[in-house]
Order: sequence, then structure tokens, then C-alpha cells
Amino acid sequence: DRSTGTEYIHLMADYKLNAQIKAQTNAFLRGFRELIPLDWIRLFDQREMQTLLSGDEIDLDLNDLRSHTVYNGFDPSEQTIKDFWFILASFDKQNKQNLLRFVTSCSRPPLLGFKNLHPPFTIQKVETHGGGLIYGSDTDRLPSSSTCFN
Repeated sequence: DRSTGTEYIHLMADYKLNAQIKAQTNAFLRGFRELIPLDWIRLFDQREMQTLLSGDEIDLDLNDLRSHTVYNGFDPSEQTIKDFWFILASFDKQNKQNLLRFVTSCSRPPLLGFKNLHPPFTIQKVETHGGGLIYGSDTDRLPSSSTCFN
């Protein structure tokens, strides 16, 4: 019977999306409300809250990102860094968002600019297993990103 199948799907969805995670959802909400009073949360609609939590859906401001980038083991005047910014400038909006998601786990820039990104966007030379730094001769190594704190 078609109605039995539809009812089963609704009951299963309710269980998976509500009942099964009720304890975790309640714990999250208690913690969230401990940090931000409910009266403050009610000041914002869903779209505004999304913007506050995840940033704005504006194009990536490369000048802002560049001016707030930290370099570890590189000098901003090195050719590798110049090439990075040149290539990034050639990206379309989608590819810039993809890069931002890769390095921060979010495709949107911070709400008030990259000066508010913590930890800051950092380009760093990485040590190899032999203890030396990778300068550009290691063509087998893929880019990596640490996103656990953003």
C-alpha cells in the first residue's frame, strides 16, 4: 500500500532527524544559549543568523586576504608567493570560494573581513620527513590545509 510506504518514510525521517539526535541537539542548544542569550538570538531572522555564523555571500576580497596573510618561512616578495596571488586572482568566484573552503572550512569570507579570521590565513613552508624545508623541488607533494580551528 502506497500510504503505508509514505507513512514509513515520514516516521523514519522523523526518527533520524529528530528522535535519534534529541539528546545531542538539546545539549547543543543548552550550550549555545549559555553563550548567547535567547533574547539576543531572537533579534535575528534565519538569514541574518546564517550571515553572523558563516560570513557573507560576497566575493572574496583578495586585497583584504592578502593584507592579513601571515607568512611562515616565506617572504611576501618571493616568486612562489607572487605566483600564488597571481593564480588566485585568475580564479572565478566559485574557485575562490572553493579555495576558501579548503583553507577555512567555510566558503564565505569572515563577516567583518579577514582581520577577524582566527587563526589568520597563513602560508607556510613545510618540513619534509628528512627535516629539510620544501622549496618547490618537491613536485609530488599536494597542498595541505589545517582547518580545525576555523
